[in-house]
Amino acid sequence: MEHVEIWGKGEAHVRLVRTYVNPGNYEFCVRAASPNAESKSAAKELNGMAQSLRRLGVTERHLIVTLAHVLADAKGWGLIDY
Repeated sequence: MEHVEIWGKGEAHVRLVRTYVNPGNYEFCVRAASPNAESKSAAKELNGMAQSLRRLGVTERHLIVTLAHVLADAKGWGLIDY
């Protein structure tokens, strides 16, 4: 089971993906939602941010919510599809 949110800013479109693995365990990643360079670059930067948040103790389950809040507050980013 996956929970996916698509966010965009200009030409950059990314998918925040949280995948249910088994009871209590999730995996989180950011993927480019379109094949252009801006989307790939944004996905790479957000995956780096997710790594930093993991080191600070944010769990896989909560990364999607945390990054969604960051993007909601970032200038120009908006939720495209939930």
